[in-house]
Amino acid sequence: MANAGRVLVVEDHEAERKAMSQILKLEGFTVLGAENADKAIGYVDENIDVVLSDLHMGDVSGLDLLQLWKKRKPDTQFILLTGHSSVANAVEAIKAGAYDYVTKPVNSDELVLLIKRAVETLRKDEVIEDLRRRLDQKFGLDQIIGQSSQMKDVFAKIQRAAPVDSTVLVLGESGTGKELVAQALHHNSNRKKGPLSP
Repeated sequence: MANAGRVLVVEDHEAERKAMSQILKLEGFTVLGAENADKAIGYVDENIDVVLSDLHMGDVSGLDLLQLWKKRKPDTQFILLTGHSSVANAVEAIKAGAYDYVTKPVNSDELVLLIKRAVETLRKDEVIEDLRRRLDQKFGLDQIIGQSSQMKDVFAKIQRAAPVDSTVLVLGESGTGKELVAQALHHNSNRKKGPLSP
């Protein structure tokens, strides 16, 4: 079975940790385990997709682990588990960057589905970030070729106009790069996530 993603199970009860790990392995996940937050943080550089962590364990809680981990690897998806259902804890976990929050006892089918969705969300975010990087490379000002004083003047005007929340009309003869300038203006503006108006 293909690797469905890398999951770190952080649970201080060994039997629960092993049971969850076994379920996830059968679903094709690569699974690592840790009995507490201190051991878990040692895996921060291991390309973990999802951390499945108990909320209440020892001196360092799952919420503390979430906050420590996100400082180093903000893209990792976190799912927190607890036997003590609390709306306040759920809100705090989501605000701190958790993907979701699950109350024990855990339904294994629902947990597997939740982890698959978390990995899918992570993969989509990676694709979007890759596309953004490629757009930056394609439409960055460094992609417009020209060293003349006139071209440097055009670059300066693009840099001044891009952050301004206003419509810009680009004029010039056919073949002078008006479309490239318009794309560079749009891509370097605060509205680059929206459509480029013709």
